Amino acid sequence: MIRFGKKLTALSAIALSAAIFLSACENINPNAVPTVTETTTSISLTQMTTTTTVPEIPTVTTTTTTPTETTTTASESETTTTTTAETTTTAASASDTTTAAETTAATTSNGKWTETILNKTMYTTQACYSRREAVIGAEIAGEYPAGTQVKVVAATNTGYYKLEDGTFIHSDYLTESGTAAPGTSAAPAASTAAQTNAPSANVSITSSVPYTERYYWSQLSADEQDLYAKLVKAAENFDTSTIESTTLDYTGKMKIFFLVFNMEPQLFWIDTSAVVSPFGIGLKYVLNADQAAIIQQEIDATTKVIMSDASRYSNIFNKLLVFYNYIILNNDFLLTGTAATCGIENGLRPGTDGLQCNGYAKTIQYLCDIAGIDSVVIPGMNAHGSTHAWNKVKIGSKWYNFDSTWGDPEIRGGSFISHPFFLVPDEWIEDSHLDANTKTLSTGSVIHYFDTPPCTDDSLNYFRIMNREYTGTEAAWAGLCAEIKRAIEAGEMTAEIRVTDKKSFDTLLSDTYWKEAQKYARTIYPGITLKRQKTDRAGTQTVQYDLEY
Repeated sequence: MIRFGKKLTALSAIALSAAIFLSACENINPNAVPTVTETTTSISLTQMTTTTTVPEIPTVTTTTTTPTETTTTASESETTTTTTAETTTTAASASDTTTAAETTAATTSNGKWTETILNKTMYTTQACYSRREAVIGAEIAGEYPAGTQVKVVAATNTGYYKLEDGTFIHSDYLTESGTAAPGTSAAPAASTAAQTNAPSANVSITSSVPYTERYYWSQLSADEQDLYAKLVKAAENFDTSTIESTTLDYTGKMKIFFLVFNMEPQLFWIDTSAVVSPFGIGLKYVLNADQAAIIQQEIDATTKVIMSDASRYSNIFNKLLVFYNYIILNNDFLLTGTAATCGIENGLRPGTDGLQCNGYAKTIQYLCDIAGIDSVVIPGMNAHGSTHAWNKVKIGSKWYNFDSTWGDPEIRGGSFISHPFFLVPDEWIEDSHLDANTKTLSTGSVIHYFDTPPCTDDSLNYFRIMNREYTGTEAAWAGLCAEIKRAIEAGEMTAEIRVTDKKSFDTLLSDTYWKEAQKYARTIYPGITLKRQKTDRAGTQTVQYDLEY
């Protein structure tokens, strides 16, 4: 369980320290929305025009929809990744799921709820909170990643299960099957069965992706490849001597330096600047070998936990979800760019001072390298004029954009995880993620690192896999209400869906629908406030309401 705790130098040449790309990543705050008090009078449904009419609040049941992993072929190829078997399971109240033998067990009451003693092992169906009390909105005790095995000691009449540590998780988020998180195409049946067991104790924490096999390697010239290999070797040996390179100009040397810094996250001790001369380039380090070895031990310990959780699943979607949840829940966002905040030194050591965008992306890259998932870090700009970084990851034969920074609650000011850029095509982010893989140097020269893999598929987008994607305003409104109800009952801090048309996106985030959504939410939890998230969401058309209890 994760507890809470974001120009030339040589001989007579002039020295120049070449600054590395540091993602400034603007801290984007939620859009300001008018305060709605308990006495706010909503617009009469009979007085609304056709374009603003809000449908009646649909009858909403709290169900947990979990697409199961389909056993197809061992390869998550283009023909198998889009095949998803979806099953809808209505989670019964915890008090309704006891066996005949269990119903005779002792029942206790504390005045707020009653508890029926149980003794069973269960698994979380997705990332969720535990709470101090078995009531909606109770104080958060901790966070459990999807697929976490827990020991249940009691069921309550309020729909919660009590864990052996005395905290509570809502029954919507626990299952006895052990097939915890949603998935896409899976491995053969033999490995599917293994997913129902506890995490493997013998997981690898060693990268399985040599740099010569990275996506961009074939796009580099022979001289660029030579310098790249020499820089990696120098960094591995903490070598500060000048690495000879006379065939590449200043811009060419800086290109390779940036590539090594961004794409080789295991070399976390490389400084954010290098010394460049007409004759070569020299690296600088923020740690010596002994210091780096100590930190590596901490990184290894954390990585083993993460990879152990990820080992439950045979498909890449679920593995990425484990990585995503861990990084967001265990890091705070920072604007400050250092070697530590731009890499795994902070990203995989909980309790450090936080991460910048580049740090989120390089931590994802590091975990993907270990898991054998093709991935690249993409530096660029956001629509607000700040530098940014995200990933592209490969599943089967297709590539997807994957931005964990903008799913972090520290960006949005709340305690939740959101998924607006979880496996999305280029088209959806063309207005929010700009100048991909280019950098303008102080000399005015522009570096183009490599041609990025095109991302055209949307079949594995988070909301489609999770059955939270809707077409048309009526269906989207019903889906949003269902998500608001589910989120409140689970004590979560956000409700999010995706719509397939711009009209529904604009409508559901309009003042009229926002007021109705808030009025509906207060029938479930009086006093709750809903805040809309509009920034950078238009491309992905994710409708997100943050919940303040």
